[in-house]
Amino acid sequence: THIRLGNLPKLALSAPNVYQFILENYYQLLKPIGLAVTMIICLWFILSMKKWPAKSQGNLNLENEQVQEQETILVAALVSTMIVPYFLPQMHDRYFFPADVISLVYAFYFPRRLTVAVLIQFASFFSYFPYCLKRQPIPMFVLAVVMTTALWLVVTHYIDLIQSVRKNREKIPSNI
Repeated sequence: THIRLGNLPKLALSAPNVYQFILENYYQLLKPIGLAVTMIICLWFILSMKKWPAKSQGNLNLENEQVQEQETILVAALVSTMIVPYFLPQMHDRYFFPADVISLVYAFYFPRRLTVAVLIQFASFFSYFPYCLKRQPIPMFVLAVVMTTALWLVVTHYIDLIQSVRKNREKIPSNI
């Protein structure tokens, strides 16, 4: 913790995450719960990778399968870089930096989902203000709502992508 520096322990350290919605009075109770919840969510995410599309036996749709695999990997990368700093207690704003970078790639790969990258960049940009400029023009609570919206959009895209690939896989006869 940060008690050595004279600071009180906090659940969120300038990060637009779920702990912006919770009072700091519950730090001692919520820190271990937050760790456990984060581990469960990460386990769910890892297990969801088992539902990724398996390679088909034939080369019927090899190019299509490669595109679907690239899309799945990119969306999974963005989800994984967002869920840890969002749910883990005591995260700083800087822990969202990998999500900031990957969201830009995501925006170019999925131009119709540009909103996700804009939301992530917006929340991250303004969460750096207290550190860089010693002022907060947009309340951290609002930035947490923005990041929550972005996370929701990315997770639903991830789930939809896996489900649509599975449905397409079931349509292809296995005896080809």
